[in-house]
Amino acid sequence: AVILDGMYTIFPWYWGGGNSILNPSMIESVKLSNGVFSARYGKASSGLLEATTLKPDFEKAHLNASVSTMSADVFAQIPFGKNVGGMLLGTHMTYLEPLFALYNAGGNDSLDMIKRPPYIRDFFLKANFRPTPVLDISLMGFFGSDGLSMDQSETEDGFTRNMIMDYDIYQGLAGLNVKYLPTDRVQIHGLLSYNRMYEDLEQNLKESGTVKYTDEFADKYSGVTGISAGDSYFLSEIRSDYAEKITSHLVNAKLESEIEVNDKNHLCFGVEEIISTSDTKERVSAWRDLDLGDRWLFGKSAWESEIEQNWMYNTAVFAAWNYGSENDLVNSEIGIRGEFLTMKNNKQNYTLNMVPQVSPRASVTFTPWRDMGSIRKISLTTGTGLFVSTPRETMLISKECVIENYELKPNSALLALIGGNVELENDWKFKLETYYKHYLSRMYMYTVSDASNGFSTETMNVKSNGQGNVFGIDALIEKNVGKVWDGYLSYSFVYTRYRNPAGIRDDQKVDMNDDVMDEWFYPDFHRFNTVNLVSNWHFGEGWTLTVKGTLATGTPKKKKGDLTCYAATMEDGTVVQRYTRSSFYSDTLRNQISCPVDIRLSKQWSSNGGKANWEFYFAVQDIFVNLYTPKGDKSFNSYTGEMSDVEESVDFNIGVPLPSLGIKVKF
Repeated sequence: AVILDGMYTIFPWYWGGGNSILNPSMIESVKLSNGVFSARYGKASSGLLEATTLKPDFEKAHLNASVSTMSADVFAQIPFGKNVGGMLLGTHMTYLEPLFALYNAGGNDSLDMIKRPPYIRDFFLKANFRPTPVLDISLMGFFGSDGLSMDQSETEDGFTRNMIMDYDIYQGLAGLNVKYLPTDRVQIHGLLSYNRMYEDLEQNLKESGTVKYTDEFADKYSGVTGISAGDSYFLSEIRSDYAEKITSHLVNAKLESEIEVNDKNHLCFGVEEIISTSDTKERVSAWRDLDLGDRWLFGKSAWESEIEQNWMYNTAVFAAWNYGSENDLVNSEIGIRGEFLTMKNNKQNYTLNMVPQVSPRASVTFTPWRDMGSIRKISLTTGTGLFVSTPRETMLISKECVIENYELKPNSALLALIGGNVELENDWKFKLETYYKHYLSRMYMYTVSDASNGFSTETMNVKSNGQGNVFGIDALIEKNVGKVWDGYLSYSFVYTRYRNPAGIRDDQKVDMNDDVMDEWFYPDFHRFNTVNLVSNWHFGEGWTLTVKGTLATGTPKKKKGDLTCYAATMEDGTVVQRYTRSSFYSDTLRNQISCPVDIRLSKQWSSNGGKANWEFYFAVQDIFVNLYTPKGDKSFNSYTGEMSDVEESVDFNIGVPLPSLGIKVKF
């Protein structure tokens, strides 16, 4: 989960997860709890990212602005008065059109299919008020949008294939935080927030034209269809469409009190309500090849779903006891959180109660060694707890899924962690942690079709008996501040196995979920090893060369069967030749390694007596993308069987490096 000023966010990303909505110019601090985190928060079973926005200066105005060949943003702090408050407002936008035009002018046609380049537009506002010394009020608002549009058309030997995709997301977040100190040892915190996200995706594929029968196909089916080598047929139009419109709302209300018993002991009690709702419309109408075991079937499958006013109520109570601080021998937190989840759909007269969850948590940091020569401190950390979350796909649950009350459980995981941390002089830090996570329950959804209706209709299924085990090791070497060099090197090893015991019959086909059913598998996002490097070399006065790189082993790759041809007869009697191949989950095959590298060269200087700080930079994102991109399998033409010359990319890059030139000012 990602928390912004204590408020839960639905999807804090742009470009499907490629960029964060958290602009550095509006963020004061970020805390990542990748293991055990406080019982004050829920909605997460793997980790928590807490981001705190800047508190504007009440007395002086500030400006933080930048403009480059790819984007521009400006953030301003406006004071209201020393004893009154202040405001922070800003905006950010990208414009990749000039860069794409430059590539096209240089003869690079790989970007021709992108008709509207990926874009980001957002606006942020925060106002703080302090009417009395014991009362602090903050108001925050955020609006962001992103998307892209593609139109790819190919014609070869009289056959045309046209693919169009249009994708947009709009999201808004508004919140109120109130902190009140009735006494010197008691603070009351109230929070109310609202988050809305609208996702609009449409894509369609049209194929038409003249196709010549291959010799292989004619030899195989001439006796059945009467065709001979050299014959051809005309395909009027084969069209597949997919549309998805999702509107999600999330309201978060929290009231908590923090009590300072003494300098070492602090108590926290609170209650929280998280209300989310969604309207989901999905439409699928697609031609596909179905593997029936002894034969192949080419047909059109249609599936349409409209789920309105699905409400999810997550009521939680929590308590936590904190002992000590970072400077004490022992620093710990023990807490417990109780959660009850209910789904309602008044339009369908449908109520679904999930099994209540109780989540105890505890973490302890022991620091027995401090200030021993070059060693600042050595600490050991351990913790364990239960963590609960619900996947986004829960919004698709409807009355047709036929689920009984208290039949479903949210994702529930038991996590245990142990690690050590060493801090040396000159801001060196070494960290090593290992953890194990066991899923007590895990939700998964899938649609299934069967032979009784020719695999033409699909039924939605939801289960929470999913199993899972995760083991991981994280290591970090970091140099926080250095005159010549600073940066960090991190390494992660992750071993993750899931199982979906759905009980699929031999005469059924799973269509929506690409996961494996009824056997243990690696999830499609799994990578064994990941290395991250950020290196800042300060080679001259004000000059810095930054290199940021990742080296990650490949994600699971399916095993492909042999390419085979079969005959499909359309309604008008046209015999269509189809080429296809089966794909199977493999426990051993992996895609190639991923290793994106970004570089940045900057020059910093000050003016106006040090009041204004300037920076000029040149940067290139994914600089080696044309030299190396992780490859998957080769694609093929499903009507002619012709195999492509190159493998498809399994990365998210757009195929070219992204250079940018810009300047920043801050005062």
